[in-house]
Amino acid sequence: MPRKKENEEFVETGAKDIWNPFALQSLAPERFGSVAALILSGKHNLLSFANRRTPRSTLRSF
Repeated sequence: MPRKKENEEFVETGAKDIWNPFALQSLAPERFGSVAALILSGKHNLLSFANRRTPRSTLRSF
């Protein structure tokens, strides 16, 4: 198969501004501190997950 004559160009990715809570666990302490400060100041967002529904068998009224 012949080689491509042109190099593929990709769009540059933007800065990450929405964080998954599990991704924060793997950050270095310095990076975690800076990201946490940005989240608390409102410049970055944190993903939230929907609450799990409780099964009906545990919701007994007495």
